[in-house]
Parts: sequence; structure tokens; C-alpha cells
Amino acid sequence: MRNLWRHIQEYGLQTQYCNDPVFALELKKLAALAFVPIEKVIEYFEGLLENEFYTKNEELLSPLISYFECTWIGSLDRRGKRRSPLFAIDLWNCFNRLKDDLPRTNNNIEGWHNGFSALLTSSHPTIWKFINCLKKEESINKITTEQLIAGDVPPKKLKYKDTAKKILHICEDFENRQLNDFLQGIAHNFNLNM
Repeated sequence: MRNLWRHIQEYGLQTQYCNDPVFALELKKLAALAFVPIEKVIEYFEGLLENEFYTKNEELLSPLISYFECTWIGSLDRRGKRRSPLFAIDLWNCFNRLKDDLPRTNNNIEGWHNGFSALLTSSHPTIWKFINCLKKEESINKITTEQLIAGDVPPKKLKYKDTAKKILHICEDFENRQLNDFLQGIAHNFNLNM
């Protein structure tokens, strides 16, 4: 989603995104495609582009749509066949990950890295300092493992937990929702400009 936000800024759509909630919601629907079943992503993308908003703003949104299509969906060749996208759909799609209760982002890895960097307290530590930090990290992991074995569940921030529940509920109701309603439901749970 951050990548989409960067391109919204790059193509000069940031002001309109921030000032027009309808415009913002429609662009968030592009990011919502990550929660559509893999086999339906292209169909939903094409359906989204047929939406009145996208046809009315085709010229304004053309660079963003072109970027999104080439990078995440796969652009059409001269014969009308889709090329492979830069990132395969099954690589970035979260529909099955959500159903399997797996992380959708790498935020936990980034969090660990930031914590470990804080332990080091310098960007170029000596080998001895690095080894000591590895030992501290091992101790922390042993304690955490014992806590998990004992049944302690690390708390999630309520904000993220609630959003995850809402998105899961919408995904579980996928079969009963129309294309626009599904994408809009997911899009309401995003904040691209973070």
C-alpha cells in the first residue's frame, strides 16, 4: 500500500486524494484487490476500471492505472493477452493468508530489526558488541518461547486487531457481495497516506 501511496504522490494526485473522500475511497479500491481471491483479481481489476469513476477520470488516472497494471496485474499485449506482472499475483495477494490467519505484512520483521538495532546502539558495532547483542536476543527469545508455551498470547494493538477482524469478515462474505461493495468494504479499512 505504501508503494501505491508513493505513486499517488508521484502522479500529482495527493491533494485530491487528501481533500476528496470519494476520490480517496476509489483509489483505495486498487489496494483492496489484494483481498480478492487470486483467480478473481484480474476480473475484479477489469470490473473496477469499468466503474463510472474510473471511466470519468481516465485521463487523470491513466499513469497510476498503467503503473498498477504493469506492476501488479500484468498489462495487455497487442493480442489482448495479459503479460506477467512485475510481481506475481500470488506473491502479493492476501486473501488466503487472511483466511489462514497468517501475517499480511512484514511489519513484525521490521519491528524485530528496529529492536535489534536499538540493542546495538551504533551503526558499526564491534564484533564483541554484536555477539553480546546476539546473546541478549537469544535470552529474550527463550523467555518469549517459554511464555508462549505457558499459554501467554502477545497482545496486538486493538486498532489492528479490529481492522483485521473487519477485513476477515468481509472476505468471508466474498461470495455474497457485489464487486463494488466488496472492494469498497475492504477499502474503508485502509489508510494509504501513512
